[in-house]
Amino acid sequence: MAEIRLYGPGEGEALRRLMEEAFGPGAAGRPGEPPALPEGCRAWLGGSDSGGPAAFCRAVPDRETRARGRLCLDALFVSAPHRRRGLGRALLRAAQECARGEGLEGVWGYFPAEVPPAFLSATGGRKLRTLRFFRRGRLESVLYPRVPQGYRVRPMSLPGDLAAAAALYNAVFARMWNFRAHAPGDIAEWFEGGDTAPENCLLLESLSEPAGLLGMAALAVDPSRLQAGDKTAYIPDIGVVPDHRGKGWGEILIAAAAARAREAGLAALELIADAEDAAVCAFYRRMGFEERGVIQVYEWGLPGESST
Repeated sequence: MAEIRLYGPGEGEALRRLMEEAFGPGAAGRPGEPPALPEGCRAWLGGSDSGGPAAFCRAVPDRETRARGRLCLDALFVSAPHRRRGLGRALLRAAQECARGEGLEGVWGYFPAEVPPAFLSATGGRKLRTLRFFRRGRLESVLYPRVPQGYRVRPMSLPGDLAAAAALYNAVFARMWNFRAHAPGDIAEWFEGGDTAPENCLLLESLSEPAGLLGMAALAVDPSRLQAGDKTAYIPDIGVVPDHRGKGWGEILIAAAAARAREAGLAALELIADAEDAAVCAFYRRMGFEERGVIQVYEWGLPGESST
């Protein structure tokens, strides 16, 4: 039976080797230092032959995935010579049991490569979505267009904007594949983890219309990436309410996000888009974003239960 154990002290070089085999040189951070893992991350190692661990998986503390009752995996890797030893299934089972212990309903995996159909069939998993990953550098070349009179883009103010921002979020993202209705408390939670701050959550506002808020663009900055010298901001949420789409507000929000990133000393923006939404993907390309790959999203239920 495959041996699986939680990653612990003294195994940094083993995990570094696997991460670099999976993701390329530099994926584990600076040589000679412990592998760069997000705060709150857990990893499992698999295999115990004389060559050391041959597989690993990693769970990251993604707030939105957990709010949907799922443990978030962003890596599940088995070194090529060991892929018929059941290590992948054993690692997944360890993550599933971790999810069960935390009162979650299953596991979502966000991976850069397709999971083989045979593995999905053997483990009771299913594919949920393909997401396209976009990146835009050269932020100094993003011109900030003039906002029409009667409108403005401003940072969120707490606690006064919480209720209106929750209503805005629900109106903008209601048709997303993974939509979860937000209450004011859910918006407040955005700012508890340290990645997002109110001044980095930009609101598009009409000064005359009863609806008030028409769109939003939030920036998230991973402290571990900054510490490693990667000056990139991620845009987890950007959009405009349906009645005001197609009027140029998306361009203004992208430009406002770029301006805010420059003010914060950042050099690039990243975001993801649903591969099935061709119009949105085309919009990001027009705005100078380059596609850098895809993220495949998978779901597994708990052992003895079916995925839902």
